[in-house]
Amino acid sequence: MRDAGDAEDARRFAAGDYEYLLAKYLPVIQARVRLRRIEASSADDVVAEVLHRLWAEFSRGRRYSVPIRVVIHNVTSWTIKAHFERRRRRAEHEVPLEGEIPQAELELEDPGLVEGLLAELPPGDRAVAELWLLLDLAPEEIAQRLGKKRNAVDQAIWRIRKRLRESLDA
Repeated sequence: MRDAGDAEDARRFAAGDYEYLLAKYLPVIQARVRLRRIEASSADDVVAEVLHRLWAEFSRGRRYSVPIRVVIHNVTSWTIKAHFERRRRRAEHEVPLEGEIPQAELELEDPGLVEGLLAELPPGDRAVAELWLLLDLAPEEIAQRLGKKRNAVDQAIWRIRKRLRESLDA
């Protein structure tokens, strides 16, 4: 059964019938997301992220050495893992309510360092720096929020790091 199904999937994939493949595997993706007990409000977002990633890969002409079902399984697993990693990172960096952190922890060696760095940056880099330094978002999330390509965000982070090193060395 799998061989015949894999052959049919490969034929449809080669023909560019990506909509059929995504529709066929949508219930499988949804079931895998439900199995991981992702809350309902986020589950639809995770499923949409999987579908978006698959559509982007397929339409860019990506080719695979494994059956499409394996590709879908892997992309779903990676997306679910990324979802939990983002949640974990956000939970670690949630802003506590006033008075929850002892005052000593709030004091920096040079409190104006970050503000000074941000003020010196061009507007595009400043937006990336705020999301990266202050909200601790991953480059993928920053790119998504700002509507930029991942490569542009990586370059901005490189420039920000360079300026920060220069500021610390001075």
